[in-house]
Amino acid sequence: MRSRWKGNYSDDRFDQELLQQKKKNKTYFKLPARNSTILPSFVNRRVAVPVHLRYFNFTIKGFMVGHKFGEYAPTKLMGRAIHARGRKKKKG
Repeated sequence: MRSRWKGNYSDDRFDQELLQQKKKNKTYFKLPARNSTILPSFVNRRVAVPVHLRYFNFTIKGFMVGHKFGEYAPTKLMGRAIHARGRKKKKG
């Protein structure tokens, strides 16, 4: 947990991306770091957060303010990767 006197952490590259988004009128922008804090100025914006080799897109809502971007990106893969199909138990 970050101490309050240090303030909220925001990556410098993130601020540059935010300015470029306003200039280019992008629908969403790719976030370089998951550990940046969500600020009130980011509400109702679409962001893409890195998850493994892909990006996870979501819209920032009001209840997310003060949390980190990485909290809302799922890191577990669901589906065939988790469920072991066709495995047979060894008989002892």
